[in-house]
Amino acid sequence: MPAGPARSRTSPRRSPAVPLACLLAVASSQAALAADLPRWQVAAATAGSGIQPPGFPTAVTGFSAEEIDRGGRLSLQLARSGEAATLWVQDPDRTLRPVARLGAGGALGPGRAGDEAGDTFGVIWAEDYSAVAPVQYFVGVAGGSVGLWRHDGSTNLEIARAGSDGLLGPGLGPGFGFIGNTGIGNAALGRMQVLPDNSLALRSRLDSPEGAVSAVLRWAPEAGFEACALEDSADPTLAPGASAGQPDRFTGLSGLAAGPQGELFVSGSVQLLVLSPTRVGIWRVCEGSPSVRALSGDRGAFGPGIDGAPLAEFISFASEAVPLGGEAFLFAARARLDGSSSTSALIDALFLGDGGGNRPVAIRFESGRYGPGIGDLQFSAFDLVAGEAFAALRADVRPAGGGSDRAGLWRLAGEAPPEPLALVGEDGALAPGPGRRWTGFEAARALANGEVLALATTQALVDGVSERALWRFRPGKRPRRLLGPGDAVVYRDAGGVQRTGAAGALEGLPLGSSLRQDYVGDEGWITAEGDVLLRGRLAGSNATMLLQSERPLLDRALLFRDGFEP
Repeated sequence: MPAGPARSRTSPRRSPAVPLACLLAVASSQAALAADLPRWQVAAATAGSGIQPPGFPTAVTGFSAEEIDRGGRLSLQLARSGEAATLWVQDPDRTLRPVARLGAGGALGPGRAGDEAGDTFGVIWAEDYSAVAPVQYFVGVAGGSVGLWRHDGSTNLEIARAGSDGLLGPGLGPGFGFIGNTGIGNAALGRMQVLPDNSLALRSRLDSPEGAVSAVLRWAPEAGFEACALEDSADPTLAPGASAGQPDRFTGLSGLAAGPQGELFVSGSVQLLVLSPTRVGIWRVCEGSPSVRALSGDRGAFGPGIDGAPLAEFISFASEAVPLGGEAFLFAARARLDGSSSTSALIDALFLGDGGGNRPVAIRFESGRYGPGIGDLQFSAFDLVAGEAFAALRADVRPAGGGSDRAGLWRLAGEAPPEPLALVGEDGALAPGPGRRWTGFEAARALANGEVLALATTQALVDGVSERALWRFRPGKRPRRLLGPGDAVVYRDAGGVQRTGAAGALEGLPLGSSLRQDYVGDEGWITAEGDVLLRGRLAGSNATMLLQSERPLLDRALLFRDGFEP
């Protein structure tokens, strides 16, 4: 090989060569860091912002009932100048499409036939009833009657109607019908859960031949409604079955929670015998007869499995079940450690149930194994906010010797001790980072892989400036700020040109979102895979907008490799 040209002695000096491996490592690290951050887009904006998301109508004066479902799809109600409110959903390509409109017939109307063909919607309630595209459930009023509709991507099909005991009734026979708003009303009056197969679970108030009763029902295409539990029924397929060989009946049903694969849990009260005191508990339903999982007054498998306290029994439940997948669920309860009436024998705790027993994972005013895991601090109040395989816990703590409460955030994983993630006022490992302190946690969600996302406020140590932002917590790593003022946001202007701007103030959660959002069908501001929807503003704009992650933080293909199709 011929020699290269001689190098001049007067050639400029070069920096020392950097090994290629180092350059590749730096590039790889930077790429991983960028991939770790979600991209944010404006999904909706009010008039005057100059922003026009794909498929978004013009002159929007406001929006409500916004939520993001487990497929990462947005649904919301829009109001705009000169038009009645309309329910819109996103298609998989993130283009918005109208589903139902007040006063409209045709494809956007109730889809009724015969003498009711001219009915139109007078009211539409959309909160908490979304599903994975193209299905959408919503409640409305048409022709003077309250009903429940299922949108299949092209038309609206009415599947339930107040006062009906026929094809649009609960399927329990003559005399059983939904009661107006309390039977199939808006989110404040009932509980609906859309399950992973896009069927629907419903806790409802019904008319019956003997009077008003509560029921848990499940609806699926072709099959219609099927009852899973019914108040005041002696039918063994609908009764609580809390005591073998004894007749018992539900005297009340409340709550309804769905797990990752559609497992359903309900809270209830039960009377074992006519003159016996009422007992309360948690049941698994819609897989055969109701199956009790936790029950007050029980010292066996349905009671609290507290080591060294064989006489312990539940006396009340402070929360509904929070399903974690399969038989596992979390709940808050008060238990009596022995048969005495002394207040010193009472404990308030979080318990983990798995079908084979209920064991404590955190206990108020205790240190050590069931405490916060931070010095001598003890839990003073619990707020179990989210779960799915793992759970997030917002709680207050105080020193064992007494003192002021401080809010914090923990992760729960099975029977492991609570893992502290953040604590108000801390400067060290539980702080957001150098120069800032936590001041509050508005909402949190455990993702399917155990990471926790939280909408939190922090304060700068130097100038005291406060900021609301979205944070990500991963075991063994520092908290990561994902979205806050000044972060990049992608949007399209009125001419359709894509631009990048800066986020202004985050206004918080979407309207109507549950701070708890424990359940698969309890859609709102975040999903278990890390699809996120928040209210905010663009820097320099006074228009309200919805900021949506362009993709989930977690890979669905890996999360559901065992067969679940999102």
